[in-house]
Order: sequence, then structure tokens, then C-alpha cells
Amino acid sequence: MENISAEQSMPDLPAPSPIHNRYVRWILYFLVYGTVIVVFGYHLILHAINTTKVAAIPCPSLRETVSWKIHDGRFEPPTLTVSRCQTVKILNQDSVSRDPAFGPHPKHIVYGDFHERLLRPGQANSFTASITGTYPAHDHLEETVAGTMVVR
Repeated sequence: MENISAEQSMPDLPAPSPIHNRYVRWILYFLVYGTVIVVFGYHLILHAINTTKVAAIPCPSLRETVSWKIHDGRFEPPTLTVSRCQTVKILNQDSVSRDPAFGPHPKHIVYGDFHERLLRPGQANSFTASITGTYPAHDHLEETVAGTMVVR
């Protein structure tokens, strides 16, 4: 039996041509950047689908502030009734952070000048109740924490 070295058993393969390398590089660029664009576009479209905007109506004068508290895993009171142009202060008195939002979870309503933001324990977020109607609210982090705001 004849001894064959690894060098003898493998035929010499030609080196890839520069044109081949260039095409492979372009295909990789296309795949990577194309994926990034598709994922980013999907996120934008999903956000647009899951968000409804309710336009603010200017108030001639502001009224007193009403507090709507979140504690023990619930909004208190569960249904808050306010007059148009009152300031609503959502106060997190819970032991965990809360992310109050309007609309049924996971869809949100962009309500007037309310800006959704994370509230750590003890923090508050105030806005003007300028649009009449009934608006469901929830904690985006824990959807079972829910309430309703009625603006008359």
C-alpha cells in the first residue's frame, strides 16, 4: 500500500477571483443592511398601527389638579371622572415602576398633551384633560393594572 500525504491527496484549488469576492461582499451587505431596514420599517409600521392620536382642544383656562394614584397594583379610583380642562396628575405610589398609558393594551392612544413615560415609585406625570370622552388606561408594564378616565 502506498503512503499518500495530505498534500498529495488534495488537488490545488484555484484562489477565488477578485470579482467573486466583490459579489460575495455585496450579497452580504445587501443581506445585513436589508434585514436592518426591514426590521426598522416593521417597527415603525407596527408603532403606527398600535397608536391612535386624539387631538388636544385648547382650554381657555385651567382648573384645579386632580390626583390619580397607582398603588397596590391598581389605579385609585378605578374610574376617574374629571371636568374638561382639569389637570390630571398620575402619581405612582406603588413599590415598583409603572408606565401608564391610554388605550387598551397593547394599543395606545396619544391623548392630548399626555406624554407616556416610566414613573418610578414616588414620581408623577401631569397633563391637561382637554378632550371629552371615556379613555381606558393601563400600566404598559403590567396590563392588569388598569383604570378608566372619564372627561366631561
